[in-house]
Amino acid sequence: HAQLTLQSDLIYHNISTMVLRRWGDTEHALSHAREAVKICNANGFSIEKTFVQGAWNNDFAPDRVQYTGGTISPVLLNQAVIMVRHERSVDTMRRQVSGMRLCSGLQRLTAGSDDSEYISVESLRRLCLFFNLQTGAVLLNQAPKGSPTCTRYCQPHSPQIEEKIFREVDTVAGVMGHDGREYVFHNVETSGGRFPVAVRIKLFDVERPIGSVVLLSTRSDVRFDENDSLVIEFAGNLIAAKLVNNSQKKRLLQMSLTDVLTGLRNRQCLETVFAEALSLDENCVIAFFDVDNFKYYNDGFGHDVGDQVLIIFSSLLHEMENSRIKAGRWGGDEFIMIFFGFDSSEAVKMLLELQEKLAAMKDLRETISKNVGRVLPDKPLTISCSIGVTESTRNGMRFSEAEILKKADEALYIVKKGNRKGTLMEL
Repeated sequence: HAQLTLQSDLIYHNISTMVLRRWGDTEHALSHAREAVKICNANGFSIEKTFVQGAWNNDFAPDRVQYTGGTISPVLLNQAVIMVRHERSVDTMRRQVSGMRLCSGLQRLTAGSDDSEYISVESLRRLCLFFNLQTGAVLLNQAPKGSPTCTRYCQPHSPQIEEKIFREVDTVAGVMGHDGREYVFHNVETSGGRFPVAVRIKLFDVERPIGSVVLLSTRSDVRFDENDSLVIEFAGNLIAAKLVNNSQKKRLLQMSLTDVLTGLRNRQCLETVFAEALSLDENCVIAFFDVDNFKYYNDGFGHDVGDQVLIIFSSLLHEMENSRIKAGRWGGDEFIMIFFGFDSSEAVKMLLELQEKLAAMKDLRETISKNVGRVLPDKPLTISCSIGVTESTRNGMRFSEAEILKKADEALYIVKKGNRKGTLMEL
């Protein structure tokens, strides 16, 4: 290439411009056109400048062009064409290698982290850099409502750009539709404007669609070839598999720590909460609940009604929960609530309010009858509970988990033995 004359240099760049434009490689075609203009400006070639425009417009026939200083020989023309083809071949090979590196990097990324948010953002960043796109989002369909959860990325990080483009992500995904596996879309129109290039990577859990990766470009000189579709599909499969795996692991962990009937923490989870409470320097209050006369509900109305009683009671406990109050089902009709950083007077006040709520409830036969789908016997159906309360620290002495549970159980036993249903005892 260094041995070619200026005239040969010009025809090389013009042929490159014309061929690459026909191949849709606008970015590299523009680079060659600029080089040709530089040569013309540096050497005062005014006529040849028109040839550059002709090459750009695909109206350029080098075998019919007379250059300053003579004509171009067929040998040099063939040499220029060979160089264009070689450049294109090398560029394609380079892009294939880059695509393999991207896929390998995404594979390491998904294998090395269980953080779905981090995986989504980092995958978007790498895909945007590879395809020279500006922004993207991972949209996941979250059952049961079907509303997508959205993870977003924008390059460069500009609040103005992000605010404008992110508003359009859902719209763009809708415009591209939900059918088929087409990846690249051009000139996508939305209410906020036009995106010259948009890429959609559909995410699947086997055959079930779980969402999409949407990548957007505000520039029109972005190109894709057939190898890019393989990269896009591979990336989509990797991201989908990892997000599904993380979701399943999270769901299984949640199930292992949750009481199936009430949705509160189960005994295993409560033991972890106990350990957390005892590791802190602050005082904790522990309340042990027992639903009064639970045998009456099971024997008098049926076990399905007994389950409904537990569900209604547990819903009141759940309403009390926050970052400092945690509740769970210990087993059967027994429940526990742990108050982090409370003294006993504060906790007892809240527990008495809970008992007042239960006492204010009207006959629950109608409500429970609808839930179980049958008419219940004409018997009163109200709920009350007995509560035993103790603290993790008293008079400077800290108690173990076993000691705390024993004291709370003793307090509850006093209530039950004295037939004082719906009352509270503190030890």
